Amino acid sequence: MLLTDGNENIGDAMGAVLAARQQLGVTVDVLPMGVTRANDVSVQKVQVPPKLKKGQAFEIKIFVQSDQAQTAAVRLYRNEQFLGEQKVELSAGKNLFTFPQTLPEQGFYSYDVRVDAPGDPLPQNNRASGFATVRGEPRVLIVSSELEQDKQLAAALQSARLETSLVAVNGFPSTLAEMQSYDAIFLSNVAAGDLGTDRQKLLESAVRDFGVGLVCVGGDQTYAAGGYRGTPLESTLPVSMELDSKKVLPSGAVVLVMHGMEFDNGNQVARDCAQGVLAALGPTDEMGVILWDGTEHWVFPLQKVKNKKDLAQQIAGMNQGDLGSFQNILEMSQEALKKSTANLKHIIVFSDGDPGAPSQQLMQSIVGDRITVSTI
Repeated sequence: MLLTDGNENIGDAMGAVLAARQQLGVTVDVLPMGVTRANDVSVQKVQVPPKLKKGQAFEIKIFVQSDQAQTAAVRLYRNEQFLGEQKVELSAGKNLFTFPQTLPEQGFYSYDVRVDAPGDPLPQNNRASGFATVRGEPRVLIVSSELEQDKQLAAALQSARLETSLVAVNGFPSTLAEMQSYDAIFLSNVAAGDLGTDRQKLLESAVRDFGVGLVCVGGDQTYAAGGYRGTPLESTLPVSMELDSKKVLPSGAVVLVMHGMEFDNGNQVARDCAQGVLAALGPTDEMGVILWDGTEHWVFPLQKVKNKKDLAQQIAGMNQGDLGSFQNILEMSQEALKKSTANLKHIIVFSDGDPGAPSQQLMQSIVGDRITVSTI
């Protein structure tokens, strides 16, 4: 059952109904909502060749639907700049118009088409967009965590007549269209947390759907060590981030100290962070979670993270309270880590900062046991 005002802004609803009827045997009953429409004009599609060479001649194809024969004006914009206007005679039904174009410089171009028809009752559907990328010399983007160290890599690529851009992680493209403007993207020692899930998904699409090349340069913040286990980048690359050999990656043990956060949704933010830590650990690593909710106690003690599903459920169900002092809870964390045989030992404290500070003697003792501490 479709309840509608009958104003179709984009796509072809009738075509979709006919396809569903033929393939799935679906029927659609329509209930008109008392809105009538006449003399409507809509831009159905703007067709632009997605990839072009410098100086290549091509046509912008504009498909316009009109309820009746009438006069209209078609305006074309490129990268928000007005290119020109064409007076046209619309026939009832589908109409095709073309604008010849040539792009002399490489880059990414957006085209915007707007149709002005007098008396059109629904101008919202009189506009559509298309995109094109003009290729010049091969373009390479290097996204680096250490710009100074990767200047030599950039110079080597430039010497091979590749147009090369070297940027920090914050210069990584934020849209799929920007990524398509490069022939290849290098990730040099970039951690998963710095890159982010959304940009990894875009990169996955750029490689899979549009043939953008991807090169990952190793380092202490890449692959499993960079937290890429279970991420879109892992599915994009022909390698697994799951390292089972102790000779490849030192085993680690981490204790999460969870303190109640006195800001909106603070405890949920901390729970989400804890889930992220759990997801990044391998089967030879250890994890424990400790909190205060009237007394200091373990949500689960320090243990091998073999059953991640069970541990994740316990993290999801915890409700940490407003801890009075870090002293005792850090002592408990230290004692658990001292018994561990892991190569690397770490404590992460999630807090809004108002509990009493631990003693300097305790902190020196933790350092003496080769246990590192970070706070969030």
